[in-house]
Amino acid sequence: MKPGALNSNWKGGISKDRYRYKQIQKQRYPDRIKAREAAAWAVRSGKIPRRPCEICRDQNVQLHHDDYSKPLEIRFLCVKHHREYHNGIGVGISQKCDKIKTEET
Repeated sequence: MKPGALNSNWKGGISKDRYRYKQIQKQRYPDRIKAREAAAWAVRSGKIPRRPCEICRDQNVQLHHDDYSKPLEIRFLCVKHHREYHNGIGVGISQKCDKIKTEET
């Protein structure tokens, strides 16, 4: 398989029609969108205080849901550890986070 523009299926790169993409995501994954919106609102409003990354303590964090049916149960992970988690590299992140939490108490 040829990469990028050399591939016969190449259509010019990432779509510039973000609005259409967002609409498709809302239709395809409504539970995820609602959970993300609820969590973002809770952090912005101060209901859930913003915390550093659960692994490295970096202040630049993203929110991660282990279970979208529990929208306010979130993990704070830096970009690096969030990416590792989703790529399967960070499968042990749950154990690392739990270990850090028990050390804090």
